[in-house]
Amino acid sequence: MKRERVSGRSIMVAIALLILAAMALVVHGLMRTNEHTIGLGTLTLDRVMDAQRTRLETVLGIFEADLEQEAAYVREHDTLPDEELVARWRPLMIADPSINCISLADERGNERSLCVDNGRWSFGTTVSRSQKGPPAVTDLNGAPGHPPITHIADTLSDPREEVWFSQALEGRHGDPVWSSGPDSALAGARMHVSLLVRGRTSTDAYHILRLTVSSERMMKGLSTSTPAYSSMPLSAAGRPYIVLDTSAMGRAWQVALRTWGQRRRTHTAFTFTSGGSHYIGQVVPYGLKGAALAVGTLIELGPFERWTDGERRVLVIGGGLLVLLAFLLLWAYVRARRRDARVRKQEKYSRTQERKLAKALGEREILDREVHHRVKNNLQVVSSLLNLQMQRITDANARSEFVRGKRRIDSMALVHHKLYRQYDLRAIDLNVLLTDLAQATSAMYEPQSRSVSYSVDTAGIRGDADTSIQLGMILCELLANCYQHAFPYATGGHIEIGLRQVESDLYRLSVKDNGRGLDASMARVEQLGLEIVEALAEQLDGSMSARNAEGTVVDVLFRMQRIP
Repeated sequence: MKRERVSGRSIMVAIALLILAAMALVVHGLMRTNEHTIGLGTLTLDRVMDAQRTRLETVLGIFEADLEQEAAYVREHDTLPDEELVARWRPLMIADPSINCISLADERGNERSLCVDNGRWSFGTTVSRSQKGPPAVTDLNGAPGHPPITHIADTLSDPREEVWFSQALEGRHGDPVWSSGPDSALAGARMHVSLLVRGRTSTDAYHILRLTVSSERMMKGLSTSTPAYSSMPLSAAGRPYIVLDTSAMGRAWQVALRTWGQRRRTHTAFTFTSGGSHYIGQVVPYGLKGAALAVGTLIELGPFERWTDGERRVLVIGGGLLVLLAFLLLWAYVRARRRDARVRKQEKYSRTQERKLAKALGEREILDREVHHRVKNNLQVVSSLLNLQMQRITDANARSEFVRGKRRIDSMALVHHKLYRQYDLRAIDLNVLLTDLAQATSAMYEPQSRSVSYSVDTAGIRGDADTSIQLGMILCELLANCYQHAFPYATGGHIEIGLRQVESDLYRLSVKDNGRGLDASMARVEQLGLEIVEALAEQLDGSMSARNAEGTVVDVLFRMQRIP
C-alpha cells in the first residue's frame, strides 16, 4: 500500500512539473510578444527620429544659408550705410518671422542691429553719429506698407563681450556658429547664429554677422504630433520649445520627460504608461557647432499591440487552460490525500488496537507472574519469624547481625511492595519507585535518618519489572550503608540519587552522600553491603564502583532495554 502511494505521488509530481514547464513556456511567449511589440516600436522610433533630424538640419541650414548670403554681400562692400543694411535686412526678416534681429559688428566693437519685437522695428548702434537731424534710415518711416523704424543710438553693449562674438572668432573654418543662453527653451529665449566675415585682403578689417532667431518660432514648425507618434526638438536640458497641450500626447510628453529625467537622462529608448496607454520614447542629443540641442520622439505602442493581439490571445488561453488543468490536478491530489488519510487513520486504529491488545496481554502476563511470585508475602512471613527468633538471642554481636539480615529481607519485601503498586507494570516509572523506596528506607532507619535529606532524579526513565526489582534492592542496600556508616555524627547530611542513560542500553545509577567517605579499614560487615550491590549489578550485566569525592560516590552500571 505504501509503495502504491509513493508511485501515485511520483506521478502527480511529474505532472505538476510538466504543467510548470508549460506555464514557463507561456510566460516566455508572452514576454517575447511584448519584446516583439517593443521591437516594432523601436524600429518606428528610429525612423521618426531620422526624419526629425533631417527636418532640423534643413531648417537650420536655411538660416545658415541666409547668413552666408548676407556675409558674401558684406565681404564685397567696404562700407555699408545704415539705410542700405536696413533695405537688405528688412525684407529678409519679413519673409522669415523667426528672425528677430540681424546685426553686424566689427573688430573695434562697433555694432549695427535691426530688430523687430511684436511689430515694433528698431535700429540700434553702439557709436554716435555726427549727423544733423535724424539718420537716413528714417526715410523708410514714411514708405507705404512699412511700419516705422525707431533709431536708437548708443544703446547697444560692446559686442566683443557677447558669447556669439567670441564663438564666431573661434570658428576658424568660416562656418556659421550657433550659440544660446543657459536654457534656450524658456519663454522668449533666442538662439544666435553668427559668422566671421573676413575682408577681401588680409589687411581689411573683419566683421561678425549675426542672426538672432526666436527659439519658439523656429522649433514650432519642426514639431510633429499625431495620435500615434510625436517628435519635437528639445533643449539640451530636455525642455520643449513649444507649450505642451492637454491632449493625450501632450500628457504623454510630460510623463516621458519626467521619466527621462529620473533615468538620469539616458539616451536609450524607454517605455512608460500614460493615461492607460503604453508608449516608447527616446531623447538623443543633437550637436550644433557652438550649441547643443536634443531631439525627442514618442511612439504609442497601441497599434503594434493590436498587431500581436492574436498571438497574445492564444497564449493567454493556453495559460488559462494550464491553470484549469493545475486546479484539476490539485483537486485530484487533495482527494487522493483525503483517501490516503482515511486509509492511514484506519491503519492507525488497527495498530492502536493491536498495541492495546498486546499491552493487555503483557499486563496479564506480569500479573500472572506476580501471582506466582508472592515473594513479598513470604518475605514478610520470614521477617516476622526472624523477629520472634531475634527476641531469644542474648548475644549483642549476634543480635546485631541478625538485625542486619532481617532488614535486608524487609528491604526485599519493601521493593516488591512498592513495585506492584505501579499502574503500568510494563513501563515502571523509576522516579516514583526510587522515591518511594528512599522514603521507606529513611523511615526504617529512624531516628538517625531524620537529619539526612535526599533527592531523586531519574530524567523520566522507565524500566521493566525485573530490572526495577534489582535496582530497588541495590538502592535499599546503598541507602542502608549511608544511614549506618556515612553519618556517624548528628550533624546531618544529604544523599543524591541519580539515574542517567549512558548509551543505547547502558544506564548508570549513582548514589552520592556528603558523609565521611570510604575508609581502608572498613569492617567486614560494612564491605558485605557493597559485595551484595556488586553481585546484584553483575546480574544486570553491569558493574559497581565506589570512590571518595567529598563523601562517597557509588556508581552502578547496568543494561536495560529502553522503554518509551
